[in-house]
Amino acid sequence: MNLSLSNLPSAFGSGPVPDTDDRDVSKVRVDLLDPFPNHPYSVNDDQAMDELVESVRMLGVVAPLLLRPVDGRYQIISGHRRAHAARLAGLEEVPAVIRDMDDDTATITMVDSNKSRPSIPLSEQAKAMRMRHDAILHQGAMTDDGRTTREQLGDENDMSEKSAARLVQLGHLHESLMPHLDNGSLPARSGLQIVRTKPDTQRNVAAWLDSDPKRRLAEKQAKTIRALDEQQHEPLDAGTIATVAPAPATKPKDEDDWIRIPAAWLPTGMERERAVEWIHSLLDQYDKENNTQ
Repeated sequence: MNLSLSNLPSAFGSGPVPDTDDRDVSKVRVDLLDPFPNHPYSVNDDQAMDELVESVRMLGVVAPLLLRPVDGRYQIISGHRRAHAARLAGLEEVPAVIRDMDDDTATITMVDSNKSRPSIPLSEQAKAMRMRHDAILHQGAMTDDGRTTREQLGDENDMSEKSAARLVQLGHLHESLMPHLDNGSLPARSGLQIVRTKPDTQRNVAAWLDSDPKRRLAEKQAKTIRALDEQQHEPLDAGTIATVAPAPATKPKDEDDWIRIPAAWLPTGMERERAVEWIHSLLDQYDKENNTQ
């Protein structure tokens, strides 16, 4: 399966928010609301939020939030964007359904309630999938029908068990690398290599990517970084990472220095990034064969 994870569906399960009627809805003060711990989804002050705030000013919060009581306050399970819009609109109270939930149930419900959100960034998908995986795993390694946690995640999200496992792995990347996962400077396949390195190595990789917006860590370079990181006790420093992953070569001024390869010569369906790595591997093999003769 091609791991172009940014195109994966944004759904993370099928668990519904509990059905409610008017008797279930309470009014809760906005200043008593707290975000869900490590909430994986961003709440941005963008055009969509501006439109939501205007709607809240005109109509109020139409869909009740889902909350759970925690130490005299209320933790948001579903409705972080609505709560933020209510604050910006100057509301003092919002309608809410209050449910007692343990941590695992709350986590699963929180992730499931966001399944209809469009265009979820890859980093948020990964963090949410990791949280849901850990919550399900804590409840029991096997489901009633004998499926593993990752099999269950794959079935719920219309993907293979392997793809679900890879998304969970990406959710373990250091937070400093998450923006690079979203902007493409750390492709998913490269991230699956870097996630297996030490936290400080990951931070140094992020710093290397931050220092030049044109930088991009190829899978081959990521594999080398992972191998070096596993060989030594200390994390890789910035200098070592820069040596392993040098700046990309600039295009020669003389067009004759380039050799164009017809797309028909490449394996069917191979993406550009993978094609470049594939060509490099063939050239490396050619060099080795000729140097040993």
